[in-house]
Amino acid sequence: MFADKVFLNGSVHTNDPDKTVCSAFAVKDGCFVGIGSDDEMKAFVGDETEVFDLNGKTVLPGFFDAHCHPLLASHYLCGAYIPFDSTPEQVLDIIRKHIESHPDRKAYFGFGYLETMYPNNTLRKEVLDELCADKPVVVLGSGGHEGWCNTKAFELANVTKDTPDPIPEFHFYERDENGEPSGRIVEIACVNRILEWTDPFDESAIADNLRLFCAEYAAMGVTSFLESGVISSMGEHGIPLMKKMVDSGEIPQRVIGCGNYVSLLEDVPRIIGELKSYREQYDTDRFRINTLKIINDGTNESRSSAMKEPFMDGSQPDVLIGGKVLQDLCMEAAQNGFDINIHACGDKTTWETLMMAKVIREAGFDDIRITNSHTPSVDIPDIPLFGKYNVIANTTSVWHYLFPGLEEVVGTFRYEHSFMMNSILKTGAKMTLGSDFPVDEWGRDPVKGIEMGMTRRIYDHPEMPVLPPYDEKLTLDQCIDGYTISAAYQAHMEDKLGSIELGKYADFVIWSEDFYTAPVDHIHEITPLRTYCEGKLVYKSENC
Repeated sequence: MFADKVFLNGSVHTNDPDKTVCSAFAVKDGCFVGIGSDDEMKAFVGDETEVFDLNGKTVLPGFFDAHCHPLLASHYLCGAYIPFDSTPEQVLDIIRKHIESHPDRKAYFGFGYLETMYPNNTLRKEVLDELCADKPVVVLGSGGHEGWCNTKAFELANVTKDTPDPIPEFHFYERDENGEPSGRIVEIACVNRILEWTDPFDESAIADNLRLFCAEYAAMGVTSFLESGVISSMGEHGIPLMKKMVDSGEIPQRVIGCGNYVSLLEDVPRIIGELKSYREQYDTDRFRINTLKIINDGTNESRSSAMKEPFMDGSQPDVLIGGKVLQDLCMEAAQNGFDINIHACGDKTTWETLMMAKVIREAGFDDIRITNSHTPSVDIPDIPLFGKYNVIANTTSVWHYLFPGLEEVVGTFRYEHSFMMNSILKTGAKMTLGSDFPVDEWGRDPVKGIEMGMTRRIYDHPEMPVLPPYDEKLTLDQCIDGYTISAAYQAHMEDKLGSIELGKYADFVIWSEDFYTAPVDHIHEITPLRTYCEGKLVYKSENC
């Protein structure tokens, strides 16, 4: 058998169970058909075979972003992008310039301010009214779980003094001294209502954004991603659009997704039927929807995650769905063959995930992939349950650093015991790494995630302090597994992706330097030279 492509003279880290390193491999019909020495692979060379000299360069399996929201990002980043480290003055200046440069828009949207910069009752609608009073202005925080609105936005959404909070102390409108909405909105129910009525998105830009984001992903060595859900109004048109763009090659990655997520109690009755419909339409190795996603709490930064003990300000939101209601919904998902992904930032929410997993496993559903997404806060006695009930700990490693202001929000002990990934891995559980794009703070490039996971400090800043606990630093192999074979396991595709092995899809990346010999603080500078998906070149560096 002659191959379509043969690659020789490299340092090929296969990431197979033995962590084999070889020099060459062969590709035919989009799959790996040979792996070994140069001499062995030359047997696959025929008259029409393309032969590539790797010149000693490092090859790794294609990276798999195990948690991201490109479709949601394509909406959110139609407006003003606010770097999360912007000062309050810079935030207002960015919004002002965006409004001034788009005078014909019917509504204005922004995304990205750092929530911990603004104590309670400091995000006032009157401040945004000064920038624009006659059109709605909606700005979301960096986590996407809270927002800031002007008076016009509240008027169009008919949110008044008499409007009840969807879930008091969890999904709510912050109020002024007269009980009127003051400007800040917290959690998905409130965000959805405002966005539905103000409709601030530029529809013509959504496909352009998706095309751009996925080209950027290819340039980062990402060949697959787990699309981790959107609100229903975005998914209705966006999911068919993504499928069309995958089929046309405009999205070069494979997309494994969750479809629309459960973010409100009224979503529960319809979600399983909706997932069945999606699976009937979308069930190929390039585009598949096979996962129940539940946004079961908020974020620590917004004080909307569910903790076993109150936040420092005394607040203590609960989970969206807990106990038997959560367990019954997830059991129905398991019975229908769907994997399960729970957004869980608070330690109580994570405990609810673990208790749900106990029920699923004891019912005999051993192959259902259960993922606890984000995982910043876990009660220490609960850590062994990840291994016991085979729960995947998903996280975003560019968050593993000293986050300004967060200690005052969550308390010292919880802050100094965050992102306990190494401890979770020791239980035998798997960890996966994703960007949570567009909620990525320091960027969605996996090389930044690898460096920050290994150092627990901001990349390219060796002088910065390290986030405790110090022994929770990850190893290089743990990080690479989190972006490859473990991510493929989460997607139920470990037999087809995540390593360079015979019969698997030929998703791989040729890198500028060797991760295994580079200084840790230099890893963020390593760049892809070429990215291949199913043996097809989808990115080539100018330096290659």
